[in-house]
Amino acid sequence: MADDALAVRIDADTVTALPAPRVLNLRRTERAILDASGLDGRIIGRGFKLVAEWRDGSPPLPLRAAYFPRRGPEADGVVIEPWGVPDPRQLLVNTFVGFVRTPGRACAQLDACAAISGHVALFDLRVPASVDADALTPSLSEHIRSLAARQ
Repeated sequence: MADDALAVRIDADTVTALPAPRVLNLRRTERAILDASGLDGRIIGRGFKLVAEWRDGSPPLPLRAAYFPRRGPEADGVVIEPWGVPDPRQLLVNTFVGFVRTPGRACAQLDACAAISGHVALFDLRVPASVDADALTPSLSEHIRSLAARQ
């Protein structure tokens, strides 16, 4: 689980999520996501947000799903839909460090995007403007739990 950037390792047929930074800020209602993740972590502080720390030795884990949130028109609430046939270009536009434009970086990014689109469940997460992160958490947590139950 990561709060804004995720480092991955690409192997032959596996995409591995590398451990996130040891400290993560969570809204109080996002605690359910932490609990559902199964990660070995604990809450070490409370303020405007909860401060979670991962215990040393958290292993890399297979990346099983990625969500791409976007604001959508007001509808019947939060909509989570699987991408149809994934397009690696849709992943490429979500690159965290877009200003590094060397040929080697471009090749590595394309390889990573192709591997992710071929081995990871990708979801479009449409969120009405009226739904904030706190209100989104129950729907997202339930979806994550349902994926874990299928595996």
